[in-house]
Amino acid sequence: MKKRNIRPVTSIIGLAMVALCHATFGDPQPQERLVNGDFAKGKLGWTFEVNASALGTAEIVKEGPKGAPAMKVTVQKTTDHAWHLQVLQKRIKFTKGNSYVMTFWGKADSNVQIKLNFQQNHEPWEHHGAQQEIHLTPKWQKFEYKFAGPYDDPEMKVQFTDLATKPGQVFWFSKCSLVEKATK
Repeated sequence: MKKRNIRPVTSIIGLAMVALCHATFGDPQPQERLVNGDFAKGKLGWTFEVNASALGTAEIVKEGPKGAPAMKVTVQKTTDHAWHLQVLQKRIKFTKGNSYVMTFWGKADSNVQIKLNFQQNHEPWEHHGAQQEIHLTPKWQKFEYKFAGPYDDPEMKVQFTDLATKPGQVFWFSKCSLVEKATK
């Protein structure tokens, strides 16, 4: 079999052909890791986790940015650990060292600090730096968090945690997305 030399595209016609291919077929779209990140199918894929004696409710409402669906969480009772109330998705596969981008819209009825956490969904429940403090305010804000996968693990979870802040506190989350960032 004859070996071919592959040369970089340098001619104007060649560059135009490459541009046309990208315009026609596009670059591959990153695969969405979250199920129902826009809450269009209610709570499908999402878990509202209540631990110990904390209490709260989670419902899907049309109160997101521009009337989009959003998950509304209302805290009814707290405990000595703010993580006893959290919204999460399980069974998310991460590859150690790969780049990921999480975006979402969020707000609360008052200024409050919560955490966005990417954690093992099994013992030892580690996240090794894949955690971000989020400052929510009464106005909708779009958040973006870039991080490297902490593990090769098919059983990770993404969670909005530390929601058990004070009785009566209300949170909204909308337009959530988690994608693996393409590396070139």
